[in-house]
Amino acid sequence: MGNTGSQQAWDELSGSIRAGDALAVRSFLGRLSAARGGTAAASIRETRALKALDLNSPSCPALQLAAACGRADIVGLLLDFCNSDPQLPNLALDATDDAKRTALHWAASVARPPYCGQCVAQLLGRNADPCIAAADGTTPLDAARRAGCQQCVRTIEGKVQLWEGWVDHDERRLLPLPLWRQKWMVVLLDRRPNTGPAHLAGAVLVVCCGCGRTLQAEAYVFQLRCSGCGSQVELTPFLQLAIYEPPSSSSPILALDAAVPAVCLRLPQMPSQLVAKALEDASWRSATDALLQGKLRRALQSTAGSGRTHGLTFKLLGQEGTILAEHSFRVATEAARSQVLGILRDPSRAAYDASHALRAGAPATAAIASSQLPPQSPWSCSSCTYAHVAADARLAACAMCGALRGSMHKGASSTLPEPSAPPAEELGEASAPPPPPRAPPAMPAASPAAPNSEMSKEVAPAASREDSAKVATGTDEEMVDLCVVCLDRYADTAVIPCGHMCGCEAWLVVDSNYNSNHNTNHDNHSNHNTVTATTKLFNFMHQKRNTNLKQVQAHQNQTTENEQPQQRNKHMPT
Repeated sequence: MGNTGSQQAWDELSGSIRAGDALAVRSFLGRLSAARGGTAAASIRETRALKALDLNSPSCPALQLAAACGRADIVGLLLDFCNSDPQLPNLALDATDDAKRTALHWAASVARPPYCGQCVAQLLGRNADPCIAAADGTTPLDAARRAGCQQCVRTIEGKVQLWEGWVDHDERRLLPLPLWRQKWMVVLLDRRPNTGPAHLAGAVLVVCCGCGRTLQAEAYVFQLRCSGCGSQVELTPFLQLAIYEPPSSSSPILALDAAVPAVCLRLPQMPSQLVAKALEDASWRSATDALLQGKLRRALQSTAGSGRTHGLTFKLLGQEGTILAEHSFRVATEAARSQVLGILRDPSRAAYDASHALRAGAPATAAIASSQLPPQSPWSCSSCTYAHVAADARLAACAMCGALRGSMHKGASSTLPEPSAPPAEELGEASAPPPPPRAPPAMPAASPAAPNSEMSKEVAPAASREDSAKVATGTDEEMVDLCVVCLDRYADTAVIPCGHMCGCEAWLVVDSNYNSNHNTNHDNHSNHNTVTATTKLFNFMHQKRNTNLKQVQAHQNQTTENEQPQQRNKHMPT
């Protein structure tokens, strides 16, 4: 550390953390904030020592020390106090020490249930990255498995797993005879490629999905900005497939009690190195067909005892196409088989979706639900209005800002069904039933003479008149979701400088006036011209909105004038 005073200050803080004294830690943080703000009542020497103390440096790992001691309350105190005090720097959740271990590494390495599990859950709940490997190659999940803490293993796997469940497993061995055994299988996010001892061989090369440019990612740098197209490129973690043995007890209720998997496979990100396909459902017919085709092992798999019928198999291939491993599984439902096959057939895409969901604060399983959506279901982010189409429509979180999918522009309340009746307490005892609808005006008796020309005019239907009145007399709150130009589509595009989503994307793309402004703006790269052109677009949209409202109001007035002669003819004697 820099000097003796800073070392004494760190010894004081570390001693309070090891003793579990949350009050002493809070008092120290208050003195540290006062010293940085210039309001400390301590001596000049102590004030200088506190100012020189950096809680994010590897020499003062306060967060890592609290996690290693299993003190979830002090971990939360350090994060909340430092992130809310303007005089203190924010504590980095994924800050590493000299051995590239994060606070999550330390929390998972100490098997002190239930304190270690509480500390792991505290860090994961604040979006700590569980896919960082230390210098020795261990991830937080590896550290929890090595410590033998089942609670920490289940907590971390619950955050990073894409699919988990009971399966019937058959691994290809020397003998061709199949042997189905019940196992617990988990497909999860493993580690990022530029972490661990692998980064010592050199930087990792990634390809930008926007322009195809090759980028160089340094060690422990997880997000890059492409110099060609400006897109944000993220390093996607590998996937891992773990198979656990069932509990040894003969209890009918299966409760997993193993912390270390029997089989642990790191799945390659190249689809050409992984072959996955569905097996025919177990039956005598499928066994006969496989036997006629000369596939003895497939025939035996269909006849061997298995409580689950929906099967799948996958092979891990080497660089030269050699089979490194082959495993077969049977799951309970067709939906589960479709999910597992979707992950194994495109592991890079599954890891990309799960990583985005994890970065947004959601579990990795949220990516499975979004991957089952049809590709023709585009959606727009409610925070940055980025339109997700084609492959991006399958994401569970926004590709630009990371906001979770699901909060549409109309709000969650608009999707709820309307109540059939108001609550009972809102209805008074003397409430009368609603009045009956007004009877239509009486038509005059038939007459051989020709009807009046004014009365022969066609009258607009009542429904259309009511809709026009609603549009013309609606308040701003009722019209906030409609495009201010066409008054027909929903406003899903924000306009600068107002920042409100007051225009529809279809009009902004089709309208020729906007295209001319856009082309002029594209040719001139000046910021002043950009703002001016956008301001003109904003003013033009509101002028066109006022014109449309005036037209609707004029139509309503004309409709009212046509109804007045009918009201007068209603009281005329026949």
